[in-house]
Amino acid sequence: MSNQVQLQSVTSLQVTVNKKFPLSLIIEVTGEATTPGFTNIHLEPYFYIAPPEGGLYEFSLTGVVPDEEVNDKTGEKVNVTAEVYVWESFPSDLKGIKVYANENSAEELLFAEPAEAQGLF
Repeated sequence: MSNQVQLQSVTSLQVTVNKKFPLSLIIEVTGEATTPGFTNIHLEPYFYIAPPEGGLYEFSLTGVVPDEEVNDKTGEKVNVTAEVYVWESFPSDLKGIKVYANENSAEELLFAEPAEAQGLF
């Protein structure tokens, strides 16, 4: 049985706009885990009933905890890189991205005004 959890920390966040058709965001995150052996490291988007106030869309940096047998309990943090998340058809009210981990978060504002106001849509 897999145990999906937030990783320990976010160490870098880079978001770029791919203006080629189809329009998309490319989100790259580097983080740290508490032990080697995490698998399926990825960004898990938050789901909203209504768009978030301020246009800041959120994600969690998550992965599957390694089995006890391979779990190194040294307490040292291990660098990990999430796979690149490509978000096609992102919302026109988007202003930025925020990524959460256990100890911290990182955010990058892309637009002072919503993407729609920037003429991207």
